[in-house]
Amino acid sequence: MPATGAVVPAWRLDRAGRAPAKAARGTKARGQRIQHERLESAVPLAGEANAGHFAPVLSPKILAALTRAFVRDSRMRRTLMFYIALAASLMVFIGSVLLDAWLRSHPLLFVGYWAVCAWFTLAAALLAVFDLLVVRASARAAQREIQRNLIPNEDDPHPR
Repeated sequence: MPATGAVVPAWRLDRAGRAPAKAARGTKARGQRIQHERLESAVPLAGEANAGHFAPVLSPKILAALTRAFVRDSRMRRTLMFYIALAASLMVFIGSVLLDAWLRSHPLLFVGYWAVCAWFTLAAALLAVFDLLVVRASARAAQREIQRNLIPNEDDPHPR
């Protein structure tokens, strides 16, 4: 347990609101420690039991970093594309089969539900087009590199 008066971030508390026993030094990777420290905010949690603890908040800087990570890493981008397309497909199925009558009786919810479904579909399509452009650009760069290595340059005294 931490020393009396020590502030324990909310993400470290267990379900009962107790701080875990102190782990041995070096058991947590440095990156995980830094990631959790960045997610802490200056907004205290409500309630007496959580007095002095802080809730994790995603700031615009963190959201921008996450967006850059998804855009730059092809595996993450394709995984995100898969889950977004899966969510859109499930929404279409559930909305047209299971919730059809209920959504038709609530016009605002009908419009909102299908707007979210359209947003997921559009996001998946835009990510797919972006992925296509990235793959084409990397293929062109690889082709230029191969041509540069295979075609000798007259100015080069030491051809490859």
